[in-house]
Amino acid sequence: MMPSRPNLHEAPMTDAAPARLLRDLPAEARALYQRAAAAKGDAERSDLLEQLVTSVGYRTEHGPDDTRPLFPDGATLTPAQRAALRLARTLEPETGWALGPTGAALGRYVGVDPPGELERPAAGGREPLWRTLALALRTRERAALTRGVAILNRLPIARRLAACVELLDDEPYGIEGAALVEHPQLTLTRELRAEGRAWAPTAADALVAAARRPPLPRLLVFLALARAGVAIEPRWEILLPVASTGTTAGMRVFAECVAAIAPDRRVAAVVAACAASPHQVKGPAALLARYPSLELLDVLSATSDRALLLAACPKLVAAHPELTGGAAKARKPDATAPTLTCTRVTRPGAAADLSPPRARQLVECGRRYDGKRRDAATRLGPGDADSTGSFRGFVELWELADADGVVRYDAWRCMTDSGTVFRAGTTKVVATIEQFGAEADDAALVAALDAALRRPKAAGKRGPATRKQAATSTAAAKRAPRKKPTSTKPAATKPAGKKPDARKAARR
Repeated sequence: MMPSRPNLHEAPMTDAAPARLLRDLPAEARALYQRAAAAKGDAERSDLLEQLVTSVGYRTEHGPDDTRPLFPDGATLTPAQRAALRLARTLEPETGWALGPTGAALGRYVGVDPPGELERPAAGGREPLWRTLALALRTRERAALTRGVAILNRLPIARRLAACVELLDDEPYGIEGAALVEHPQLTLTRELRAEGRAWAPTAADALVAAARRPPLPRLLVFLALARAGVAIEPRWEILLPVASTGTTAGMRVFAECVAAIAPDRRVAAVVAACAASPHQVKGPAALLARYPSLELLDVLSATSDRALLLAACPKLVAAHPELTGGAAKARKPDATAPTLTCTRVTRPGAAADLSPPRARQLVECGRRYDGKRRDAATRLGPGDADSTGSFRGFVELWELADADGVVRYDAWRCMTDSGTVFRAGTTKVVATIEQFGAEADDAALVAALDAALRRPKAAGKRGPATRKQAATSTAAAKRAPRKKPTSTKPAATKPAGKKPDARKAARR
């Protein structure tokens, strides 16, 4: 089966005038809509719209934690329910799961727009794919994501590709698509070959025309073009997945995409993509070293330290000696950053397990994650990141030691792919962790941290961090000679897909 046409963010729902839709509603529902349209406050309008859809018999279920919506199958909707949902979304387009799906998914859900891959039955089932996924993801247990990924992996590759891009479109049907697409067990990018040949050009045009071009859809669409051997049109070049450049594996994928462009346009394409999305670039120094050019240097310098960029690109400096004059006055990176090894990983279960310095570290790590200063007891207490700000079950402390075995850094990792790195035993931040990779001004330190954070090299005991252990590493850090701390940038904004509500508010 050929994948459906792309539905990327700005795909319009072919709408009818409110007067025509009102004719499909009973008198009570029409009156509720008119009152909602005249409401002056958001709360009053939202309440009236919920009454509107409820009055025509529409109900949204919720999961056990009351955060995962489960909408009725779109095929079961009555004409009055379809009209009510469309009218409600004209007044409240983005919020309130009680009013049905949002974005482009709504048009497909109510049957106005053609169905996408999410609306077609799952492999071996009768329910639409979106509902099969929603049922699998109704709880926040770790196995739920694994179940969802397994459902996607059972799809043919061409269909899996289109479905994953639809899942990244504003959390369709309340499904956090980024968590599925970024999951390490999803096999799409490893298995993808030429299956997207027919789908990818149309998807690329839709993404170019969209007002927003998030990192993950860019990656999947451009990779599909490259692996299918489709000739890259100049208009698609701004879709190069620059957010993938922050890791070694990501840089390989990025280079694969660049190699699909005509040789005489490659560097210009990289420059154009970075200029179009400067804050998505995750590895500016490595990017400049791979594609050295004055134009790229100027673009990257708008968001990165120019001296650090030049230090990472000796070829460019050698070709343009005039660049070194300004660079010599700027701060240089720590080229002698130590080789680091993870000597111990602990998973604290309660605030009582932490020494005071490490409790303060956890507080700061949480503040950098969602913008809220909550104490260690809250971060390790009941609930989840959305409802209470708890990281319990999703937080680890990695102790990173130098070649002499002295613990130099405490790396707190939270919510799978994020975190903060501190100088051992202190709250001095030396780096942040974004999408599994370290972020800091010091390129040498970033490289050392990335190598150490891949996996623990020593089989240290996992368990709660005791006060005695924390005191030992703190004392060792104080005895060891200290280098001048390197200043760091604020935590970078995350690209790829949707995160918990609190996090979105904190990082906008």
